[in-house]
Amino acid sequence: MGTELETKVAVLERDVHQITDLFTRLDTAIAKIGDLANGISRLLAVHEERLAAHANTDQDLYELVEGRRVELKAEITDLKDTITKQSQESQARVMSAIEDLKKMMAEADRAKDIRISANDKRITSLERWRWVLIGGGAVIGFILSDFLPMVVRILTK
Repeated sequence: MGTELETKVAVLERDVHQITDLFTRLDTAIAKIGDLANGISRLLAVHEERLAAHANTDQDLYELVEGRRVELKAEITDLKDTITKQSQESQARVMSAIEDLKKMMAEADRAKDIRISANDKRITSLERWRWVLIGGGAVIGFILSDFLPMVVRILTK
């Protein structure tokens, strides 16, 4: 029984030695897992800070874009109002210019009618003179045709 006991003790010592090695490895693994957990905690903290910074940046960008949108809308409204006002002013100036041109054309038509009337009177007067001269020439021609042979006879006698 002595050897059997020694064998059992030797087996138990070997098992204890193996268990001790196992516990040593488990302690090392636990220490490494603890270090890993700390690293992951730091990494998560950094990521949370980045996410918070991105959220702030997103909010800032949203506010900036919204502000620019409001400004742009106001500028577009101002431009629309300015264009409408200038268009109305231009239309008023064009209509005024058209009215002025109508008045000028009416005055030119009246002046033209006056010139035409004056020219008609002048032409009528010239035509009268022409007929008077033609009539006078005809009378002189008739007189000369009747009295010329008589004057020639009187002079030749």
